[in-house]
Amino acid sequence: MPGYIQSGEFYGVSYITGPSHVLLQVAFSAVPVSEPSLVALPAVSALPHAILDPQQILSAVVNAAIATNAELGTAFFPAVIRYVADDSPRYSLYGHCATLLVRRLASGELFQSASTTVPAKE
Repeated sequence: MPGYIQSGEFYGVSYITGPSHVLLQVAFSAVPVSEPSLVALPAVSALPHAILDPQQILSAVVNAAIATNAELGTAFFPAVIRYVADDSPRYSLYGHCATLLVRRLASGELFQSASTTVPAKE
């Protein structure tokens, strides 16, 4: 089951499926961003993983957000994308997580913050 967080302007989801795991945090814009920023967060594990390809993460997240926005008639476009440097190199999971974030924002469901639970913003 995914876990949803909100920290400042970033909406995040952690997703674990057996041996694969990703944490995706995205600051969204109401208009498409020509080149969203990518930020690698520090590694959190000593386990060896393949080196992540930031461009594949970018592509998966942006394409999933565009498709989900088109499906729902919403406007949540990635402006800044953060990922953990040593997460699993399953790029389809990044796209899935982006879809989950856009759907959650569109539905108005809650995100857990460090201090309290707050409603999603549009």
